[in-house]
Amino acid sequence: MKRNKFIYAIMFVCTLFATSCSNEEDINLPATQGSIRFNFSDSGVHNTVSTKATTDKEYKTTFEEGDKIGLYAFASTKATSAITGYENVCLTYQGGEWVTTEGDGTTLTYDDQLRNATFHAYYPYQENVTLSGTASSPFTTLINDWVINTDKSYTENDLMTGSGTASTNKNDITVSIALKHEMAMIVVGLSGGITYKFTNQDPELSDYTASSGEATFSINNTDVTSLAETINGKYRFLVKPETNAALSVSYGGKTYTQENVNIPASKYQEYSVGSNSSSTTIDFNLSVGDYYCSDGTLIESDAEQLSDDIKAKIIGVVYYVGNPQPGSTGLNYNSNYIDILAAEHPSCTHGLVYAIKSANTENAVTSWGGESFGGGKVSNYYTTYNYATSTAKKYIWETSSSNYGVRMLGYDYTAVLTVNRTDFPTLFQYLDQATAPSVSSGWYLPSYGELKLLATGTLAQSGNNAGINIDIDTINTSLTNIAGETLFEKTDAPYASSTFNYSKNKETFGNKIQVYTNTDSKISGTTLDISKNNFPHHLRFSLAF
Repeated sequence: MKRNKFIYAIMFVCTLFATSCSNEEDINLPATQGSIRFNFSDSGVHNTVSTKATTDKEYKTTFEEGDKIGLYAFASTKATSAITGYENVCLTYQGGEWVTTEGDGTTLTYDDQLRNATFHAYYPYQENVTLSGTASSPFTTLINDWVINTDKSYTENDLMTGSGTASTNKNDITVSIALKHEMAMIVVGLSGGITYKFTNQDPELSDYTASSGEATFSINNTDVTSLAETINGKYRFLVKPETNAALSVSYGGKTYTQENVNIPASKYQEYSVGSNSSSTTIDFNLSVGDYYCSDGTLIESDAEQLSDDIKAKIIGVVYYVGNPQPGSTGLNYNSNYIDILAAEHPSCTHGLVYAIKSANTENAVTSWGGESFGGGKVSNYYTTYNYATSTAKKYIWETSSSNYGVRMLGYDYTAVLTVNRTDFPTLFQYLDQATAPSVSSGWYLPSYGELKLLATGTLAQSGNNAGINIDIDTINTSLTNIAGETLFEKTDAPYASSTFNYSKNKETFGNKIQVYTNTDSKISGTTLDISKNNFPHHLRFSLAF
């Protein structure tokens, strides 16, 4: 499932410069062929009511590795069909370029039949597309028939189209296309709850708001909660443009409705739900050992007389303070890959939380993989399987680094496992049952680096001065005070990570997974052979907020 990184920023005015060729330059166009370089950009989604007194906040998409765009070329505005060989060409974003064939870097060829052609592009790519039959607006049927599907992600529903012509300068041939969002957007902000103004100085933390409970959303009586994308605490949904939609939001024990929602394409309308009068702002110094609750609220670790009702709300303990997104931790990462935690949860910049108990406490231990998982399938999971799946490529940060095991990559690695979750039935059975506040990343299986931090209190990369240090005794004290499991308390089985053991020689991940074990009160990291898929583990989850 393709996931995009969305930039939420104040709109600025851009001036676009268009260049044209003189007749003399036109004569010097290449007579045979050359490689076409494509540039695709997002024209953004803007507020329907923007005025001099209203700031327009622009939603834009940044294309990422593995994204796919469909392309057509028409010889002229009078053509009734696309040029042969240029009918729904799939362009894949790879290594900073748009290429026709994923893996070999093939580019499109510019020749005489394309000298005056108009290129039409759409996103996301579909194998079967019905055109309207005209060169000037070939996607009319695609737009009119577009269905927003609750079984797909937000970005898979976000239809964009655009057109452009080739700009030539000797052998430099470029086609630049600005893509327009063909759907409309509803943005919902939830008022109320508690806003924490963190007093921390090192590191400094942005404000954090815990909502007044979970919200559910429906459009035209269809539950669209699963389609919600969150940015800076606000929810957004796609709707068909210029249709009278009915929005319903259940939040804080009340239901709010908005009839006749009619928004033009590539525009958004923002609604505020709840009462600002119910909002509370408090100063808070976030520390390791603090408690994290099911509604996203925080409790200081030294709070006196925690009632049974309050203890029942606590779902985890803070074990890291600061921006946990991999690219912001101070550890050197391979910047060629996307920081998925940052892309999917840009507001989760405050810290990490560890669950108060193992997910499988009652059953003691559980197997790692399913009946079909193990052997050679493990060694090729990150390489053969995932690299053959374009939507998984962007999740892999460290496939050739000796320091992959000392980095906090649990969210990213769990995303890799999610690509084929049927291989890990027990893991996702627990993850699906583990609820988390909407203001968090949701639960995930920690990486080996995160387990190392919890086991030793230190996480540092060799050859890098950056390091992370935490007080694990404080964490254990907090867990004990609420009758939680202390860190690595259980001795009957290892604690699983989401990190496979890397093999330098084979340039692949081996048939081993990295774990932490508690043997005779000695907690240590090791690797275990998982060619046999039934060996037991403890699963204890983490989240970012």
